[in-house]
Amino acid sequence: MSYHAITVNEDDSLLQAAHLMMRFKISGLPVVSKNNKIVGIITATDLFALMGKTAHSFESSAFASLRVSNVMTETVYTIKKETSFFRKTAY
Repeated sequence: MSYHAITVNEDDSLLQAAHLMMRFKISGLPVVSKNNKIVGIITATDLFALMGKTAHSFESSAFASLRVSNVMTETVYTIKKETSFFRKTAY
């Protein structure tokens, strides 16, 4: 978990998201609205899947017109930083 997460805005281009992932060597970005609320997540897998469907590169005109909101996954599960990673099991 990162305390200062690198995020992308839902209106940013896919090219901007791809550049952030490559620059910081990360595979996903939380997507935030204009008022900084989490509205989705975009991953490298999302971008690769789109590339496979369109047979275009990130630099193509098809990517230039698409926004993060067109590709992101809207269902995001979050936890609080105090949440324990380990589940207690009864034996």
